[in-house]
Amino acid sequence: QPATHALGRALARDSSAEVRAAAARALDPSKKTVGLLLDRCRDVNATVRKAAFDALRLKVGLRGVPRDRRAPVLARGLRDRDAAVRASATMTLARWFVSPKVGADATKLLELLDVESQASHAALALRALHAAACALANDDRREATPAWLRGEAEPETCAETRRRDAFDASFYYDAVDEDGQN
Repeated sequence: QPATHALGRALARDSSAEVRAAAARALDPSKKTVGLLLDRCRDVNATVRKAAFDALRLKVGLRGVPRDRRAPVLARGLRDRDAAVRASATMTLARWFVSPKVGADATKLLELLDVESQASHAALALRALHAAACALANDDRREATPAWLRGEAEPETCAETRRRDAFDASFYYDAVDEDGQN
């Protein structure tokens, strides 16, 4: 208990991003501390946000996150400006999707994401899940991952352009700075 309390305090209040990230990774989540992890998904530092999503995926799981916070937290992670945070949020979503509670059933996932009150967040989650499935390497059951999705080329056809614009999969490649370098 004292160690959990100290980690929770460090996670919530420490001025060092490295300490907050380490606390997120080390914290043994409980009903009392899961809120701290969810709050760190909004941290100013990307390393802390990624560590919080990693902890949600590896230690907390879907059942441990309050229903009203599931979709907003995932949506924030899937839209994050940092590629590593987006990837961690996507992996969290994928882990929740294949969890025993959901059983890879999209309808159950939507129900657990509270689709009625969180429709836009749930739609983003489904698009991300679909993109993740299509981007799986060496999965012959899926369509080939287009070069534009991998960030290797611009769409060549009008259909690919529409698909890119309607299907935000930017979290599958690193952000490129203004001069075109990673």
